[in-house]
Amino acid sequence: MMREHHGVFGNWDVWLNVLDIETTHGASGKHLTETFYGVEDEPHDFDPRTSRFHTHVLEPLIYCGLLDENRENGRKLTERVYMKTKLWQSYLRLDDTPPILRVVH
Repeated sequence: MMREHHGVFGNWDVWLNVLDIETTHGASGKHLTETFYGVEDEPHDFDPRTSRFHTHVLEPLIYCGLLDENRENGRKLTERVYMKTKLWQSYLRLDDTPPILRVVH
């Protein structure tokens, strides 16, 4: 309910499966936001989508010990790098079926 009110679209099934792939070798907050919600039409220093995504999706995973947040590249949420921890594979059973792409002409 809180996610919908603040405009964070998606669900845990999608977020966890995509994060499983994207955070294997590390991904910045900006990269993750653009992966889920697309590139901003007019880039700004502050992207509210990144802030909401961090608060409602990334932070709970960090607090649970499933994601690691590295701030060495900067303090901004877009600059932080996120990686899966060893607990990720131990506690999550995600869909490992590769996506099937269909091309429509």
